[in-house]
Amino acid sequence: MCRVLVYLSLCVHRSSAKLYGHVTIPQFRQCLSTKLQLQITEGEAQVIVKKFSNEDKPELINYIAFSATVDPPQKYWA
Repeated sequence: MCRVLVYLSLCVHRSSAKLYGHVTIPQFRQCLSTKLQLQITEGEAQVIVKKFSNEDKPELINYIAFSATVDPPQKYWA
């Protein structure tokens, strides 16, 4: 949940992509490195971009899908 909140703050920023749940590729990489302290290689970045880019706007990353993949929501029922 914490990771989702970090990405949500990028979405409401005045320079955001203005597509709910999506950020630009540079915003996404910056968040990984500055907010989450994750350093990824160019090859790793390309794989993530390919997997989580928006079908209609490939320059945007679906950060909610990324967050749910790396940190799945917990189920509160059995």
